[in-house]
Amino acid sequence: MGNLICKVWAVVSAACLFASCSSSIPQTTRQPAQAQTAPGKVKGIQQKCPQNNDPQPEYPNPQVTMGVVRAESTRDEICTPHFTEGLRAGKPTGPGDAAPAENNDEIAVTDGEKKIVFEKYLGAVPENPSLYEIDHLISLQLGGSNDIRNLWPQHYCPYPGAKEKDVVETALKNGVCKATPDYTMEEAQRIITTDWYACYKEIKAGNKCPVPSSGHFITVSDQDLIRAYP
Repeated sequence: MGNLICKVWAVVSAACLFASCSSSIPQTTRQPAQAQTAPGKVKGIQQKCPQNNDPQPEYPNPQVTMGVVRAESTRDEICTPHFTEGLRAGKPTGPGDAAPAENNDEIAVTDGEKKIVFEKYLGAVPENPSLYEIDHLISLQLGGSNDIRNLWPQHYCPYPGAKEKDVVETALKNGVCKATPDYTMEEAQRIITTDWYACYKEIKAGNKCPVPSSGHFITVSDQDLIRAYP
C-alpha cells in the first residue's frame, strides 16, 4: 500500500510540475486589432488633414444656406469671453442680453435640426456623421444665428475643411475685438459669407482679409429663427 501511495504521489507531483512549467512558456498570441477610426478622427480628436496641391474648399449652397445673423448681436457681446457657450446651450449670455428673447431656452441647434441639414444636403444622415461639422456659415462668435438657414454640413477632410474655416472665424473675431479694430462686425460677416477660403489664404500669408463691398445674408431675432427649411 505504501508503494502505491508513493507512485500516485509521484504522478501527481510530476503533473503539477509540468503545469507550472508550461505556464511560464512564452505564448505566441495575436495582438488585439487596433480600433479603426474614421479618416480625420483619432480617439475623438480631429487630425490635421494632409494638404494637397489642388485644394477644393467647400462652400454651402447659397439658396439653402445664405447666412443668418442674430438681430441681438453687438460688438460688445461677441467680444465677451465665452459668450458663445450660452448660445450653444440655448441661453445667450453677455451684454446683448439686456432684453432676452422669450425663447432663449430653445435657440440652441438641436439633433433634429442637424438631421434636417444632413438630409437637405446629403439625402440622409451619413453613416459616420463625425466626419462632418454642422457648421455655421456665419459663426456664433461673429454674431451668427442657430437658424437652420445658417447651417451646413462641412467635411473635416480633405483639406481645406471645417478646421481651416475655424481659423478664419477666430481671426475675424479677434480682428473685430482689437482695441483698434481691423474690421467692423458687419464687415467680418461679409467676409465669411463671401469667400472664407480666400480669407484663410490671406491670414496664412500674414495679411488682413479684403472686405467685400456687399454681403448676402439676413438678420433674424432669436424669437423668429426657424428650425426647418421653408
